[in-house]
Amino acid sequence: MTYTRMIAVSGVLLFAPCVVKAEPIVMNCSSVVEMLFNETTESVPDMGLMLDEDRSTVTLQTYGTFPLVQTDELSIVFGGRGNVQAFGRLDRVSGQLDMDIDPPDNLPSSAWKVFVAHIGARCIPAKKLF
Repeated sequence: MTYTRMIAVSGVLLFAPCVVKAEPIVMNCSSVVEMLFNETTESVPDMGLMLDEDRSTVTLQTYGTFPLVQTDELSIVFGGRGNVQAFGRLDRVSGQLDMDIDPPDNLPSSAWKVFVAHIGARCIPAKKLF
């Protein structure tokens, strides 16, 4: 390869757009659920959360995958239908997750009281187990 051709190829590679994909962030969330129908609060087992900004989704163990609605330097807002209908906010600084859950559309209204809840959780980056 001639010297001129090497410079031309190097220039193209240097100025070519670079696409950097971020790995999804996996978090462990310790949560408290407030059941709105009877105003009780209970701790529930830790749940996993995966934030995938490349795909614009938040996945919550048990509840499903939801699209990101808005992101900025301090927070991530998500919502929509997964296994349930949910809308939530994850604070990027403190790890505080606040999420409201509504029943799925196909659930009879007599069972709604079991699903209408508010989840408050503290999320921290998870360590890989293996």
